[in-house]
Amino acid sequence: MAAKSAHLKNAVKVIVIDTLQCRLDMAKKVAECETILWNNGATEVIAEGRGAELCIDAVGFEPDRSVVDRAKAVGILKKGP
Repeated sequence: MAAKSAHLKNAVKVIVIDTLQCRLDMAKKVAECETILWNNGATEVIAEGRGAELCIDAVGFEPDRSVVDRAKAVGILKKGP
C-alpha cells in the first residue's frame, strides 16, 4: 500500500525490497515499482553514492499459521509461506 501511495503521489522512482518473491510480484503488479529480492544481506540493496529522498519502513511479520489458515490464504489468492 505504501508503494502504491507513492506511485499515486507521482514518485519518480519507487523501489520495494522484501525477502519473499511473492510479495515483490504483487507490489510490482499493483504499484508499478521496481523490486529487489533481499536474500543475502544488506550488500544487495545498497548502491554506493546513492540514497533515497524518502523511506518508508513497513515491516510486518509472518505469524505462525495452522494448515487450515494456510489453506484459507491460498483460497483467497494470498500466496506466501
